[in-house]
Amino acid sequence: KEGRRRRRPGARSRMKMMMATRRTSITHNSNTTRRLTGLPFGGRGRAAGLEQRGHLQVVCFKKVTKKVEVVLSQDVPSLGVKGEVKRVTLGHATNYLIPQGKAEVVTEQIMSKIQAEQDRNNAAKEAAKEEAQKFASAITFAKNFDISKEANEENTFGAVQMKEVQEAIKKKTGIDLSDDVIDLPTIKELGTFDLVAKFHPEVSAKFTVTVKAN
Repeated sequence: KEGRRRRRPGARSRMKMMMATRRTSITHNSNTTRRLTGLPFGGRGRAAGLEQRGHLQVVCFKKVTKKVEVVLSQDVPSLGVKGEVKRVTLGHATNYLIPQGKAEVVTEQIMSKIQAEQDRNNAAKEAAKEEAQKFASAITFAKNFDISKEANEENTFGAVQMKEVQEAIKKKTGIDLSDDVIDLPTIKELGTFDLVAKFHPEVSAKFTVTVKAN
């Protein structure tokens, strides 16, 4: 009848309505999960379980620092010496080393230039060593060099000077040696004394000088 108040649904009707609403919610969440995760619609088993729980897989990628090879144009503390090839970060190369003229990016042309320079340096070192060996052989062959000293009024002798040793060597071998080649101890008496001439880090010669009264 009109005007009669509408009856509220019974307990069974309310239960059906709640179950229908729950199925609609699960279907909506499942479809949303499929779109986010890329899983196929209508999946079963483990995939379906993940869909219903709303799991989302997140993949992280570690940032990789880009590096470049440079050749040092000069000595750089804590990095290397001139001519060395080093691998450094791109930022360190472009913001500091290259603008400061301390390094250049490695190229085939630069590597060829470095190799040519190294070959020249090696050739020069080898030539210097060969020359030192010639001098050492001449000194070793001569063995001994005489130095005459005059006594003063007190009948004593002054110390042997570097110049006297150099003149004695040049007179006998024709070799003119610099002061830094001969290790000369203090000699203030007559006799024979051992000396060493250092011509090269890897080449030296032992010889003797005999101090005589004039």
